Amino acid sequence: MKAIEYSSLKFCEACEIDGIHHIAIVDDIDSEHVRLIPVHDLTDPKQDQPALDFINAMAWPLAGKIDPLFRHDNGINFEDPEAIYEKFTDITTRIARLLESSMYFKDDRYAAVITNFIFNSFFKDVFEFAPRIIVLGSTVSGKSRLQEIMAGLCYRGYWTQRPTFAALKRLMHIYRITPFIDEVQRLKGQARNDLDDIFFAGDQKGRKLTSVNVNNLKVESFNTFGPMLISLKAGGYTHEDQDNRSFILNLIQNRNKKLDPTLNAKEIDNIRTDLYSLYALYKIHPEAFRFEDLLKDSTRQLVERDPKTNRSVSDYHRAKEDEISEIKGRALDIAKTYYTLSRITHTESEILSILTDEQLHNSERLKETTEAGIYNALMSCCADEFRTNTAWGYMDTLERIPTKDITLRYNNDLRESGNSRNIMDEITGNRVTRTLGAMGFDIKRGAGGRSYIKWTKDTEETLDTLEDKFGSDESKAILNDMRKRFSRKS
Repeated sequence: MKAIEYSSLKFCEACEIDGIHHIAIVDDIDSEHVRLIPVHDLTDPKQDQPALDFINAMAWPLAGKIDPLFRHDNGINFEDPEAIYEKFTDITTRIARLLESSMYFKDDRYAAVITNFIFNSFFKDVFEFAPRIIVLGSTVSGKSRLQEIMAGLCYRGYWTQRPTFAALKRLMHIYRITPFIDEVQRLKGQARNDLDDIFFAGDQKGRKLTSVNVNNLKVESFNTFGPMLISLKAGGYTHEDQDNRSFILNLIQNRNKKLDPTLNAKEIDNIRTDLYSLYALYKIHPEAFRFEDLLKDSTRQLVERDPKTNRSVSDYHRAKEDEISEIKGRALDIAKTYYTLSRITHTESEILSILTDEQLHNSERLKETTEAGIYNALMSCCADEFRTNTAWGYMDTLERIPTKDITLRYNNDLRESGNSRNIMDEITGNRVTRTLGAMGFDIKRGAGGRSYIKWTKDTEETLDTLEDKFGSDESKAILNDMRKRFSRKS
């Protein structure tokens, strides 16, 4: 057969028909039809090497016969966005039906998160941010079944327990796989560090993961952008920064719901093939999907408020009516991707409500960090000093607290709360000083070599930021009381 120049192709994917691997190709010459070339016809070691390398590296389930125009389903008009979105709806319904018969979720919104994750894996390049999923659960909670379903449906889903990270980042860079890393709590040392590097480098478009090739000592860059799922046993540890880049799904053992004893492998294959066909249509006619306009409109809805009601779209999906539900920061990054997708999959309510929940949970988690403890210890020390020296303004008070006193207060609070089991849990004055510096304060040296906070033009803003992130009701009252006095002593 004639050799193929792969660099000129618009779309090239692997599929499986009647047990035979094919390369499915759409090119500029005949963009309305897919050419299916059996792998055994790829015989030119020079021209066909990219496709042969692709087949050899394959570690994901193959699609069936890819059909961008869905001729097997009475066809689809690619010039009609509504017809395309109807196909999204159809696939969404089938995914929901599969999850309903196969999984038990304690929170019904999990199905919406999973569905939008699957679509995000195919259309990730539309967005600037690729949210992660962290799955927590015991041995019999359904983690493995969920990952089997998702690996079968996501774009080039790749499931692994103990990955070789040198290979994993190359698979992500070259073949754009969607990785599922199971039993993360078993990874130790460098393996856990490697996972963290990929986890943090790949959630935002444009970031590169760099490393040195040990064979030639050259620096290599890897694009690991795209959705990613990690799972670990209940009670397992993840970093705070991992949590706020992710949806956290807590799975528990099913005791009541009747589930299908085996997965519907045929339906998984059929859904996967339709997802790949939809992706092929997007590669041929990206303008027909109108993703750019939809993303802009979704972002506008998320950040703007109605001038008449002063409400944003997220206000209508509060988890708790007495809580502030404005989506901002990292939650807004996630929302730009998932809210846009949810408008196509008709899961807006579930996505917005779980986003507001996650934002509240992340805020609560911040208040349990070491930084929060140090900040609240600082406020307690300021209150003591303020009561003792009533003539001092709050700027002077803040500058009079040595970091040694903050350290003593922090460690005392730790013991009284029952969170300090032994002396090893306590922190040192040097750590408190470094942490205060990292939190935005300027530090100065005083008498006896002690360290103090130095008041600068940025200190006021730093206090506001820290109070918003870490403050308790008590610390807020202390700060407000201090600000009622003179800034400096009279």
